[in-house]
Amino acid sequence: GQVIEAYDRVLDRPVALKLMHAPQDAGLKARFIEEARVTGQLQHPGVPPVYEMGRLGDGRPYFAMKRIEGHTLRDVVEDLRGAQAGLGLVRLMTLFARIARTIAYAHQQGFIHRDLKPDNIMLGEFGEVTVMDWGLAKPVGRPDPAPVAGGGRIGGGRFDTADGEVTGT
Repeated sequence: GQVIEAYDRVLDRPVALKLMHAPQDAGLKARFIEEARVTGQLQHPGVPPVYEMGRLGDGRPYFAMKRIEGHTLRDVVEDLRGAQAGLGLVRLMTLFARIARTIAYAHQQGFIHRDLKPDNIMLGEFGEVTVMDWGLAKPVGRPDPAPVAGGGRIGGGRFDTADGEVTGT
């Protein structure tokens, strides 16, 4: 999908709108809808809230969520490399604890993120830590929600994975 900034005229606020690139692909469409559902089910301060899911006039599915402002964890770590070691380490460990609490919550709800990396973690100006991009999240103990005819693996037309198989980061 593609994420763009949009404006909610009803509630008078900016939002992030995630759009699907290829709505004609049934498997990708199912995965996109599942991403919106998983993200929407995870009611935690460290997960962006989903406000709405629907279809545009051209038929493309979308979901609207909170627009997250700030910097990625990757940006912050690069900035800390030049900072005083003790101060940087304390700040980094505090951020890590917040990320771990968000992921622990997701695990408790039955989901594994599978694409956890510094680029998918946003840090806000007021200390907010948000884990982004739940598109590869896998439910634990349930079948993958978006199997596609034709076989293969991610990139080859199928999104389900076997136990012990690695996908994402």
